[in-house]
Amino acid sequence: MSTLKIEKDPEEQVGGYLTFNYPKLPENVDFETFRKTDDDWQKIMTWYNGEKSGTKNVEGSRYRKERFVLLQWPRNPDGPPMKITPRGKDTGNGCELWGATLYDFYRIHRIPSCPNLSTISSGSKLAAWMKEIGELDWAQNQLKQAELEEEPHQIIPFPIGQFLEVLEDQVWKGCTGKSMDIDRKDDKEGNLCLYRPSLYPAPWPLKPFSTPVARLQKIFPHSFLPRKLIVHDPWNVLEVTSRESRRYQGYDPSGKNLTDATFDFKWGSKPDLIRTYNLRLTEEAAKRQNPQHIGSRPEGYQICPAAHLYITPKRRIGKGHHSFVYQVELELPRDMLVDPKMCFQCAVEKFTVDWEKRKHGGNDDERNDTKADKDVQQLYSLMFKNNEPFQEADRLDQRYQVLKHITWQCRPPFCKHLDRGTRAPPSQKVSVTAKLTLPDDRVEAHSRHLRDEAAAYQEFPRHMFEHWNGYNVLQPLKDPTPVGAVVPQFYGFYVPDEENEAVKAGRYMSPILLLEHCGVQVDTQRLTMDQRQECFSLLRRLHAAGYLHNSIYQRNILMQYGPLSFAPPQRSKNHLRFRLIDFGRTEKANPDHAFNNQSAEFSRANENLMLEMF
Repeated sequence: MSTLKIEKDPEEQVGGYLTFNYPKLPENVDFETFRKTDDDWQKIMTWYNGEKSGTKNVEGSRYRKERFVLLQWPRNPDGPPMKITPRGKDTGNGCELWGATLYDFYRIHRIPSCPNLSTISSGSKLAAWMKEIGELDWAQNQLKQAELEEEPHQIIPFPIGQFLEVLEDQVWKGCTGKSMDIDRKDDKEGNLCLYRPSLYPAPWPLKPFSTPVARLQKIFPHSFLPRKLIVHDPWNVLEVTSRESRRYQGYDPSGKNLTDATFDFKWGSKPDLIRTYNLRLTEEAAKRQNPQHIGSRPEGYQICPAAHLYITPKRRIGKGHHSFVYQVELELPRDMLVDPKMCFQCAVEKFTVDWEKRKHGGNDDERNDTKADKDVQQLYSLMFKNNEPFQEADRLDQRYQVLKHITWQCRPPFCKHLDRGTRAPPSQKVSVTAKLTLPDDRVEAHSRHLRDEAAAYQEFPRHMFEHWNGYNVLQPLKDPTPVGAVVPQFYGFYVPDEENEAVKAGRYMSPILLLEHCGVQVDTQRLTMDQRQECFSLLRRLHAAGYLHNSIYQRNILMQYGPLSFAPPQRSKNHLRFRLIDFGRTEKANPDHAFNNQSAEFSRANENLMLEMF
């Protein structure tokens, strides 16, 4: 238990001190989520915002703060001035001040005899510096707390496979979904669905937009992206300049403002138009492709050669200066979405059979494949050694021998231990957003803007797509902000295949930029001070990665319910998460002018976002 000295006396005070316990967080839960229900932090917020004394920073106030630097690091009065300190813990995003919780940041006197000269630092940096200069007696509690601090790690979004398995059960019971009108005995490849119709158990394949779908939020390396996109476009949305497409999208040559109610957008009410698109990566992105899979995959798993996309004008969710944005359904192999499972019981049974063979002098399958053995060692360390390195002596552990018999299962039929009693299709649909060019006379300029934005996503470093635990303090901000992803996930930039009839006829077809669906545009007048600072921190982290946004407006910041590690029904407005979008004008900062350009963009952001910070 730690103590915080206070001047005013809230009810929870004991002898002029407020007590708190340094938290131990549940797995895959960061402090930003945990603090919402943490009694200790609620007490501290009450004291900090002066609610007991009746000030204006009460709950719901625009100026109320829930994230701040709370603690002071004590110094030896005769200690040396603070100069360059060693590196502390960080997430690799270029931001030096990282703390796992809000208790892991401190104000410290740079010169002990000069109390007005204070700076903000993290517990891990200060602990490393104190050990370096030998100043260990004046901050013993703080040094102990630094030892307790959690290591930086990624926060993984809720596994979409779990949602899909629940959905499959509901479809199997007939609670949701409408079947496509196809011949289920058809054993020929075609464009109606991702695989041969004969591979789908009834009632699959399902009509698009006939079931709830989850937003795709996984990080896919470029090598995972489908090489070909089969687009189902009954309303000819992709030919954005055609008269038909303009009418469906609300563009009428007569000037009449059309609405969705003018047309029947029910799927199946119009004959399907099938278009083929190809993945277009930049040269640098193509060179960086990693053929290795993420995690263990079933034997025979292959990179996705093709996916299907379903688009309707009814699901248009946004309009920018250069593009329309649609919520679309992307059909991918089930293998890409549902994590493979291992059956420990099957492994035990196989191990038992193998052990009996050994006792009776039978052939011994030593399973000496180097790569497979390395995977088993990593799995053993994770399951039984708290992720500590594998040692040669561990080979004698029977649990390790059992793991060598593990097989991964992703597609039905499953073994008797994992069989849920329901069938599953070989593919599933998920929700993503698709950006198309605007249907006006500047389509070529809009197309270049979309291409430039896709190139920016491919160039961004990986950490900008990752969610991490803890907080950063980023100048000119003085308060910690969460370390979520800066930008939406990138799911490919696709251009029309030259064999499309429209292309052969010389008609324009829009390219397609597929991205993660990250919610709705913010209204900064309705955001708290913490939330406005978090929006600004996204821009600051973009700058730290070496880029200028060049179009920082409210319309280019999105918010959604969180935390993303929770199942979609459990997310709420109490855990808003934010993301920067629209990188068509983004450019790398010139090192010679970076400071001036970034400062100018800070000022524009402060004005355009009404942050009222500086």
